[in-house]
Amino acid sequence: MQGVEFLVNELKDYDSAGLKNQSNYVIEMPTYILTELEEQAKDLEKQRAIDFAKHCLDQAKDLDIRTAFLNVEEYYENFKSK
Repeated sequence: MQGVEFLVNELKDYDSAGLKNQSNYVIEMPTYILTELEEQAKDLEKQRAIDFAKHCLDQAKDLDIRTAFLNVEEYYENFKSK
């Protein structure tokens, strides 16, 4: 799960207007909770970046640097589909 997806899902829990499953939400929450959710989303994105870098290195370990660089987009598509 991406950090943005996580954050949106968590924010929906704080819908104060009772508009679940609608396209509009009214969010009310203490600032400290929003800050915690933001940090969790950042941590998720950081971990995804690390995992992707590891995935790239695993995919490219037997290739020269130029070939590996040219294949990064392909590695990302394969990584995303997992």
